[in-house]
Amino acid sequence: MEWWWSSGEEELQRATRKVPPPPPPYAPHEEGVQPPNDRALCPLCQHKRSGPTMIATSGYVFCYKCIFPYVNEHGRCPVTYIRASLNDIRRLML
Repeated sequence: MEWWWSSGEEELQRATRKVPPPPPPYAPHEEGVQPPNDRALCPLCQHKRSGPTMIATSGYVFCYKCIFPYVNEHGRCPVTYIRASLNDIRRLML
């Protein structure tokens, strides 16, 4: 337990940088929401993401508060139109 609370653990946490996720592997659908050029912004609300959440089927990252109701209502990714369910939503711990 001493190791857990030691200065070495604190140094390790400070050294960890938060890097934005890589671009998703799927291209946007022609009728879908176009993702912003800044990858730190949510494609739905166009603001800095809060509670970053990924759709596992498409790889795009949104705000949790934006994507949960969208997938619940439409059953797809708003960018790629790939089918998705609430089970495909993954909160990212950055």
